[in-house]
Amino acid sequence: MAKVYTVVGALWGDEGKGKFVNYLCNRNNADIAVRFNGGSNAGHCIHTEEFGTVMFRTLPTGSTRPGTTAVLGNGMVIDPEFLLKEIKVVRAINPDFKLLVDKRAHLVLPIHQKADGNQDDERKQSIGTTRSGNGPAYSDKAFRAGVRVQDLYRLNWELDNMLSAVVMRNGGGVEDLRELEKLSRKWREELSDYVGDGSAHVNDAISEGATVVFAGAQGVLLDIDHGDYPFVTSSNCIPAAVGTGAGVDPRRVDDVVGVVKAYSTRIGEGPLPTEIRDEEVAEHIRRQGNEYEIGVHIHRPRRIGWLDAEGLRRSARVCNYDYLAITLLDALNGLERIEIPGVGTMPGWDADISKAKSMDDLPTSMCEYISEVENIAGCRVGLVSTGPHTDQVIDLRSEWR
Repeated sequence: MAKVYTVVGALWGDEGKGKFVNYLCNRNNADIAVRFNGGSNAGHCIHTEEFGTVMFRTLPTGSTRPGTTAVLGNGMVIDPEFLLKEIKVVRAINPDFKLLVDKRAHLVLPIHQKADGNQDDERKQSIGTTRSGNGPAYSDKAFRAGVRVQDLYRLNWELDNMLSAVVMRNGGGVEDLRELEKLSRKWREELSDYVGDGSAHVNDAISEGATVVFAGAQGVLLDIDHGDYPFVTSSNCIPAAVGTGAGVDPRRVDDVVGVVKAYSTRIGEGPLPTEIRDEEVAEHIRRQGNEYEIGVHIHRPRRIGWLDAEGLRRSARVCNYDYLAITLLDALNGLERIEIPGVGTMPGWDADISKAKSMDDLPTSMCEYISEVENIAGCRVGLVSTGPHTDQVIDLRSEWR
């Protein structure tokens, strides 16, 4: 049965959205997987037997499935160099790979990456940017001075005038402009087979009964409007952003899925209300959950906190989830007690759940914890991750029918 899903991170990102986008694409033979916000500042992993761990920064994780077309929506800011490298990686895994890049999406240029680092260095308090250039690219978009994918196909003099304006606005010089002039001709040729109208393609497909998975980047508490401003990303991360970011009415979505980790993490600066001050406990979780950011431009450990009940309530209120997908319960293995600030302390667990197929295979204390997460969010948990691989999932949704 054809369905349309939107998958977003419920808190500060890094929850494991990529796994569940890939799961839904494979489980439902999805026709299309769509990114609708952000750019290469995302980091979505899938773990495969044949190819090991595959990292996605720009493409949706469902791209590796033969028969699923990847669409990069107009709401993204796209680093062409990074995209072209990622295309080669995915095509080696999936020779049937198909891609459509919305012509309205804006480009992240090398000058944006320089400006991103310079601007963060100049702030009195760093906001912890990934320095991938997204912020300056979105700034140029809002200033109506950005360069879109379709602008690559303008006459050379028109394009060069646009590039010159972007270089000047972002503090660059003649060398930056000359580099962009060369790169833009290269991108024009190498991206030409992929450029089109993403909104029209996806809407037409839904009307014809296609299964579509919208893949959000970052998390709701990093949303530029609903997050912890100014410690936020530069785009809208909530499910409703499929309207502005992919040109698809959010009412066409059947299931909105919020992915939540069993605890909280955050990269860089900004509030983490439930941050664990006991470094021994924090490092225990960090090590078991492999909580280290391996980014495009930066490498750092993630900050660790207990589950943020108030943050999850806020996220659920804004997003009205149909159900949650919960990850990394196994990273809490070995803890005698697990805290949920504002709610209470719950008994811990120490169990190998990697082969679990149903809730009956999980420790009682873990099931109680999942139930408490449901109480906090006001919606059911529909998917439980039991390990890093795509098929390590307990799917509870069939029990609801």
